[in-house]
Order: sequence, then structure tokens, then C-alpha cells
Amino acid sequence: MSHKDVKSNHEIIDEEDVIENLTDGNDKKRGSQVQDEENSFQQRQIIYTKQIGCLDFRSMVINLGIYTLVLMVTSGLFEGVYISSFFNAVNTALVMLVLNILLKPILIVITLPLTIMTFGLFYVVVNGFLLWMTDYLMGPSFEINSFGLAILASVFISLLRMAINHYILKEDSLKINM
Repeated sequence: MSHKDVKSNHEIIDEEDVIENLTDGNDKKRGSQVQDEENSFQQRQIIYTKQIGCLDFRSMVINLGIYTLVLMVTSGLFEGVYISSFFNAVNTALVMLVLNILLKPILIVITLPLTIMTFGLFYVVVNGFLLWMTDYLMGPSFEINSFGLAILASVFISLLRMAINHYILKEDSLKINM
């Protein structure tokens, strides 16, 4: 299954199709088609898209920047959320990043029955708890007035991060010349 990317005028091919063509297609192409292709030498380019992994250094730097931006916007929009300076916003984003990498998977596994019973809504409470814990760890440089506001701010942060990831940042792509 392939489709044309409107912005870059490249053909985007699904990973399964590429693997299938490489394994099954090589046996079928052997014969007269190989000679025709050698004579008409056309270079094809396959673009394979992939998502950035969470423990990739580049991804962590990008997430740190996104968290910093989102925290500053959140503190500007919500009266009960306070960040004292840009430097403290970066430090808060770093603490949130570390908590999301280390503690969030454990909390998700522990609260999985509640998350299933609430059809995924308890996941919002887990995010709010991590934001509340960030408030506790950062001290007076990052303040949230109540746990309810932490849950509301975590929903806003999640939606804003999702919008930034979807509309501003694009997936990395790997170009293969064939």
C-alpha cells in the first residue's frame, strides 16, 4: 500500500509492503525484467517513516523544549499555576521528563485495573499526580494551588503537547535510494 505525499511529492510506502517486495519480489524479478531495468536505469527513492523513540537523546531534547513551552503557556493561562522564571520552567520540564520516563510506566501498570474500569479516564489522574509530584519536587519555583487544578492543567498540557507534536513536529523519515 503506497500513497503520494502531497507536500514533498514523494511516494510513501508501507513497511510491510517493502519487506514483502524485498522477500517475494526478488525471486519474481530475476529473468528478463532485470535486464530491462539495467538498461533503463531509473533510480527510485523510498521514504520510510518512523516515530522517535522515548529514550532517544534527540527526542528527549525535543520533549524538554516542548515541556518548557507548554509549562510557560499553562502558567500564563491558569491563575493557580505559577513558574517563577524561564530557567525554572526548564528545570520543571526536566523533572517532568524524568518522572515521565521513570515513574509513569510503573504508575500505569499499578493503576491498570482502575484505568480499565474507568475506560481510560483514570489515566488523566495519573498525569495529574505526576504534575502534582513535580510541584512537590520543585518547591516554590513551580506551584500548583490544588490537585484538581493539577488534573485540569495535565489535560491541557496533554492536549497542547499532542497539537504541537501533530501540527508542528513531523515524524523523522529515512530515505532509501534504490
